[in-house]
Amino acid sequence: MDPGLAAVFGAAMGVIGSALGGVPLTWAASRTQMRTQLQADHLRWKGELRRETYLGLLNSVRAARGALAASLDEMNVSHEDGQRSMAEAWRVLASVESAAAAVQLEGPAEMAAPANDLTEALFSVFKAAYT
Repeated sequence: MDPGLAAVFGAAMGVIGSALGGVPLTWAASRTQMRTQLQADHLRWKGELRRETYLGLLNSVRAARGALAASLDEMNVSHEDGQRSMAEAWRVLASVESAAAAVQLEGPAEMAAPANDLTEALFSVFKAAYT
């Protein structure tokens, strides 16, 4: 075989071999990178969802506490107005229970018990204030 033809043939084989060897490696590396990025995006999304859920619980507790305080203030002025206001406060308390249920669904298991404890404690305060 002619040395020039052998060099061209060898170079062509080298290009083909590099291409065939490089494609699977590139594909595997890009697949791993994509999987890592998807996992990071999922964790960030899950963290944002949990943060929103926890904030929802805290905001509903604050609203219920405010409604209870307002109804107790009105109760001192007028029993009838206080009763209406207390009924509204009890409706706000239902939003706390819904928010606590959302924490149970979205949060880790360690957060379910504190969310329930908070809801039960607030319910006890409402019950004591109502009676």
